[in-house]
Amino acid sequence: MNNAQPINAPQTQQPVDQNAYLQNGNQPSQYVASGATGPQGVSGALGSVPAGVPPMGMPPQGAYGAPMPGQPQKRKKGSGVIIGIIVGVIVIAIIAACVFFFLFKPSLTAQDYLEASTKLDDISSEYYDVTSDMSQMQYYDDSDVNSSVSDLKDGISKLQQIEGEFSSLKAYKDDEVKQAYDTYTASSKQFTDYMLKVAEAYPALKAVETSCGDTPYVSMYDSDFADQYSTFLSSCKTKLEALSNTDVQSIKDFATSMSEYATKLSDIVDQLKELGNIDDIEYGSDQYNKLSDIVDEYYELPSTYEATSDFQSAISDELNKVDPSDELQAVQDLLGTKIQEAKR
Repeated sequence: MNNAQPINAPQTQQPVDQNAYLQNGNQPSQYVASGATGPQGVSGALGSVPAGVPPMGMPPQGAYGAPMPGQPQKRKKGSGVIIGIIVGVIVIAIIAACVFFFLFKPSLTAQDYLEASTKLDDISSEYYDVTSDMSQMQYYDDSDVNSSVSDLKDGISKLQQIEGEFSSLKAYKDDEVKQAYDTYTASSKQFTDYMLKVAEAYPALKAVETSCGDTPYVSMYDSDFADQYSTFLSSCKTKLEALSNTDVQSIKDFATSMSEYATKLSDIVDQLKELGNIDDIEYGSDQYNKLSDIVDEYYELPSTYEATSDFQSAISDELNKVDPSDELQAVQDLLGTKIQEAKR
């Protein structure tokens, strides 16, 4: 009888239930190490990776977004493409809006242009009133000058108000009308600015006209000639100083001319005072010859009338330079043409 020990058959290792194994507090990584049956993992630098578990950084096979075996991983669309699409949509929308504006821009009627023409008549009427107020100021006396200046300023304010109302009319949306009217308002602004400067300086100008024009009724040979003229010139010079800061060139030039006249006349008066009583001067004496020279010098003085005439001519030229009537008429002519075209 053979004494050899029977060879025991190898015992088959029983599979370990995964759920029960994990419920006992074991870690999933210990499940494979415990001898659990199943596909063996792939060995790598980080140790054994269980079969069916994708490499680190890759989604599980079969999950949404995971590439199939042999399929390359999808690339995300670049943000530059998305921005390009958005910009393209915006550009198309802008182009469409511009096309709509030019194709469907509401047309203006003859009535729209007629309303603008009527408003322009109101502007023309108020412009005439302002120039009339300006002309009438010179005929007021000192007691009424402030009232006349107030009327002029009120007229300018009303003119500016009516001019502003024109821009709210439908005809102003016409590019040609708008350009012509804007040209007029730019010219009108120069006109009203000038008129306001004149209005500010006019009370002082009127005072100069009264004071410096009121010369004494006395002869050079009268004993009180020097005294009366000294008083007269003192008052005249004081009034002229008030015009020294005006922004109206014609008024400033007038004040300068009058000041030069007053200075020369003052010098003559001072010379007469040095001669003493004229009645005591003997014929043929040195004093008599000196008196004769002084008299000649006095009559050679330019008259105040000449200075006043030059002033009136100069201020008239200044008014012509800022006169907006040509630009106003240009707008009226254009509106007339537009009315006729709209009726066709």
